[in-house]
Amino acid sequence: KSIVFCRKGYKGMFFREYEKQDTMTTASKIIYEYNAIYEKPDYLFVDTIGVGAGVYDRLSQLGLSKKLIDANASKTSTNAIYNNKRTEMYHNLAEAINKGLYLPYDEDLEEELLAITYSVEPNGKIKLCSKDEIKDAIGRSPDKSDAVALTFYEVLPAQEYKKEEYAQSIYANTQVPEGAW
Repeated sequence: KSIVFCRKGYKGMFFREYEKQDTMTTASKIIYEYNAIYEKPDYLFVDTIGVGAGVYDRLSQLGLSKKLIDANASKTSTNAIYNNKRTEMYHNLAEAINKGLYLPYDEDLEEELLAITYSVEPNGKIKLCSKDEIKDAIGRSPDKSDAVALTFYEVLPAQEYKKEEYAQSIYANTQVPEGAW
């Protein structure tokens, strides 16, 4: 299953869920969502573990390479207190929630987030429970919480607004008749 989660700043916009499909179809769905959104996302975080690597490559070929972030959660954390990048991105998500992040209500997401636990390893690093532990606790993969957490893979600055990146920019010079809304 593939989950697309869109957020702008501290506001989660929506989830899109796609059942088993190939990488080209998944990339096409992401391109469709990207073109349909008026306010373009600054970044596209793609889980590049497994099938996501092909999706990442296809999105890059289709011209989104400047916005793509290779979000491989098994990489080493950029912060020495975390066991891995997955732990760091979930911690970044927790901080955002504490600062007022709005997430659309979703029962699956709530169940997934509440199932997550952590421990401190003997070396002092914080370690998130494994995905298998979460699967055992809730009976399925935590796909939605992973999708949300991926958007906190790195805390990155907002990008400058670029009008030409909007699908609606073709109408920018259209004259609106007087009296029209």
